[in-house]
Amino acid sequence: MAKITVADFNQQGSTTARIDGLSAEPPVPVSTVIETGGLSLRLHQIASPPGARLCWSPPVADLCIYVVSGAVELDGNRLGAGGCAVVEHGGKVTMTAADEARLAVFENMAPSGKAGGTVHFIPAERVPDNRGKVPDTDLAASALMADASCDSCDLWLHANWFPEGMTVGLHYHSEDEIILVTRGEIILGNRKLGAGTAVSVAKNATYTFTAGASGMDMINFRAGSPVAIQAKTKHQIDEAGFFLSRCGHPEHSYV
Repeated sequence: MAKITVADFNQQGSTTARIDGLSAEPPVPVSTVIETGGLSLRLHQIASPPGARLCWSPPVADLCIYVVSGAVELDGNRLGAGGCAVVEHGGKVTMTAADEARLAVFENMAPSGKAGGTVHFIPAERVPDNRGKVPDTDLAASALMADASCDSCDLWLHANWFPEGMTVGLHYHSEDEIILVTRGEIILGNRKLGAGTAVSVAKNATYTFTAGASGMDMINFRAGSPVAIQAKTKHQIDEAGFFLSRCGHPEHSYV
């Protein structure tokens, strides 16, 4: 298994492609962006026209659905860009694309053993962040959309806004992760990669990256509360404690 894989989230999808638990009327283009053997996580893209109905009928995996652009409605609530919904294994909900909607669907293929069965969400306007009040010791501003504290699932999703030239030194994590660059440029080794770059990193794989000339915005998905370990010093950072102290707990609503 490749420890680090780079993929293109902007790839064109197909109406014949499928995500577990999803049926759509009319059929919508779907592409599987990351599906790495041995990695517990997957990433899919959905490009939905306005009015399409996306029916999630008990998936076997836990899903975190992030609105990249456009909007969807579920249970009478509008989720615009930056909002996210969690459909747990055994959960069921129907979403309607209010506008042309582009969705990132993160899938955890190895649920924790929690009960599942529920659907919960947080609109972008309720996502807690610390933009404008970043401590001098921090590398980036942060937001927290899901913090792995749910009684029935362990999904984690956060965002970072990195300034130009900021480097995150060699480190690794206790959980598999998928990074999706939503704006700007990420530099990985000699490669400069723009918005729409998806990077999967296996747990315990050491890596480093730098934000490009215009900075970089990203979201980061894990299945569980992560720990970051600095490669040289072995210093450990409890990321749940870090993000909660900066942003606070994301208050989800339940369907």
